Amino acid sequence: MAVRNSQLESSLLAPEHKFGRFELVTLKKRSQFLVMKSRSSSARSHARAFVLQARRREAGEIRHDTARFGFTVTKRVGNSVVRNRIKRRLRAAVCQCGETDKVNPDFDYVLIGKRAALSEDFTTIVKELCKSLDRSGAVGANPS
Repeated sequence: MAVRNSQLESSLLAPEHKFGRFELVTLKKRSQFLVMKSRSSSARSHARAFVLQARRREAGEIRHDTARFGFTVTKRVGNSVVRNRIKRRLRAAVCQCGETDKVNPDFDYVLIGKRAALSEDFTTIVKELCKSLDRSGAVGANPS
């Protein structure tokens, strides 16, 4: 049974996208997103195109050598085409910011997309995301 669980955990942590030296590992399960939802365990940073939630992984959690990212957009924003376009833009922005050293490998991040992510200039989204990632590390979300 332990072998099956470790195989399942490793498949959940496999990189989905690899860009240069940065590999994007995403959160996939609802339970992983719900841990981020509690206000006491995560720091939030609001921008025009997104909300960034950051949380330091605890000692007992699955360890991985890179940060994990989750992307979500509510149905209120638009239909599936619009929501998927916003998630693609945010994913690309994370990959560009990931090339810098703003991403802390001990953290989990969730990006909640807003409708403004469609009309906002992509370079502005990248700048705001890098600034938010920098702030979330400085705040020290969930210090242990």
